Amino acid sequence: MEIEQLERLDDIRDRADLAVSPLDTRLAGETLIASIHNIGNQPAANVRVVLKRDGKVVGEQAIARIDAPRDAKPRVVQLRFAAVKSGDVLQVDPNNDVPEIAEHNNSLVCVKPDSESGRE
Repeated sequence: MEIEQLERLDDIRDRADLAVSPLDTRLAGETLIASIHNIGNQPAANVRVVLKRDGKVVGEQAIARIDAPRDAKPRVVQLRFAAVKSGDVLQVDPNNDVPEIAEHNNSLVCVKPDSESGRE
């Protein structure tokens, strides 16, 4: 077996890394309050964030820029989406326009807390 490099890519460690976490994102009534982080090594610009319901976009916002946390201080932009339902999906950079270290941390499913959903 022979392996041939077709093109040299940039150093993956020198990319942004956008992230959204259920630990600091909450659904308060029908309002989603989401903290979008850049945990990478480069700033991210023109970041699209969408809210989907049944695979269709029902809300969209843009973040002009999130700097890289080069001084170990978090870089976070907080967004709010209205009329959110349990089961909606929040996606950061859904078209993968921003080169990132990892993509697995770019989405989450919105779930109402047990006390709001009638479960305890």
